[in-house]
Amino acid sequence: MPYLVFQEGPEQKIISLGPDHSLTIGRGKDNELSFHDNPRVSRHHCTIYYYPEQDAYVLKDMGSTNGTLLNGNRISSDVILSENDIITVGNLHFYFVFRGRSESRSQREGKIAEPISPLGAASIPKPEHTTQSIPKVEPGVFITQDKMSLRLTMGQFIEDYQIMRFLGGTAISSVYQAKQKSSGELVALKIYHKDLSGDNDAQTNFIECLKHVSKLQHPAFVRNFEAGIWNGHCFYTAEYIEGVTLSRKIAYNAPFTELRSLEIIRKIGLSLDYAYDHFAIVHRNLNPQSIVLKDDDNLMIVGYGMAEWASQYVVDGLSVASPWYISPEQIGGRHINWQSDLYALGIMFFQMLTGVLPFHAALEEELLHMHIGSAFPQPSERNPNIKVSPASLEILRRMTAKNQADRYPTWMDFVSASQAAGEKIIRATQQISPYLPEKNNEASGEDGVPKAIPISQVHKKKLLFKKGKDS
Repeated sequence: MPYLVFQEGPEQKIISLGPDHSLTIGRGKDNELSFHDNPRVSRHHCTIYYYPEQDAYVLKDMGSTNGTLLNGNRISSDVILSENDIITVGNLHFYFVFRGRSESRSQREGKIAEPISPLGAASIPKPEHTTQSIPKVEPGVFITQDKMSLRLTMGQFIEDYQIMRFLGGTAISSVYQAKQKSSGELVALKIYHKDLSGDNDAQTNFIECLKHVSKLQHPAFVRNFEAGIWNGHCFYTAEYIEGVTLSRKIAYNAPFTELRSLEIIRKIGLSLDYAYDHFAIVHRNLNPQSIVLKDDDNLMIVGYGMAEWASQYVVDGLSVASPWYISPEQIGGRHINWQSDLYALGIMFFQMLTGVLPFHAALEEELLHMHIGSAFPQPSERNPNIKVSPASLEILRRMTAKNQADRYPTWMDFVSASQAAGEKIIRATQQISPYLPEKNNEASGEDGVPKAIPISQVHKKKLLFKKGKDS
């Protein structure tokens, strides 16, 4: 039985955890674990809930003022707990014990080949019975299967596809691992909850939209296989890939190094440039859950190209973008183009650099107003322990400008800027001497002392930060 151990005054207390309910911690008296006289604890500070898909317990910060720390690091999204983890809430420390499980955090983090749906399913769904940071369920917010308006059962057939297991979902769709009966291949199957039986226009446009998106032939985009209608519900299948979402990487490893952060956004920018330049496709719901890292060098972008269709036919014209990453123009109903994705990528860049989101609010309306009217914070305001170069600060400023005209004019302008910033960091860290000695005897001077040659005559080492488009 898992439990928390903590010290309250002279007394050591043990709180048992169970799979049938969530444990909330905060200053408010409505929390299961209440510290009403502790000013360092927020009213609803954090919660711990059970995640049955991995037989694990998950820690979630509830938008607290001072943040929730896990082993000394502030978390920015839901994180799976491991044996002997230390949770810090204000000046309180809780020790997580999971009897019967000896797996350590390093062992758990080493398992990065976790199956992830290429259609946008979360690796960790939202908790079932807790107060949400944004109480209204948004189309882009991941929720648990029992909240779905359409639920499929394991073994059930959707046309030629047998449902194997639930991967994740949102208020408007859910994603499953499925096996194609005719080929035996595993695929990811995404199905929309809304019954569109009588809407021929929506069904026709769904098929056409997926055909258009399927033209994307690029290593950074998953392959779509088939679109169909099942009992009035639109669904499509795509290749099933393994990897770890950027969201989970941020939760475990952020802040990233500045160079690593620049490398990731550069690769994403190159891929999005291909989609927009060749097919005028905009993602419209870019966020860390839509980026799957297959390894240190390769990433894939998921859930691409269907947001506009879903906005028109599934949510009656509302945006399907996550409220944490939505651009000001998406909120205000202005013209949406690729620069809306650039803004979302800027939020992700900030998150990679600092480990936290730039804006926090208890209500959705407050959060949206921040995107529109609040000044974008400096990374050091959210995390004083990091140092970011002026070049990266300028990139971040232009990516997250409120006005689209103040952002980069093209994807390649942004890619070039991030490339240059990365190369500048590499040059600064290499600190190569202006002269290097020659090795051959003929180049030696008097007394056998090697002559010095200009650095311009020395072959430069291959840069780790590659130029040009990724193949």
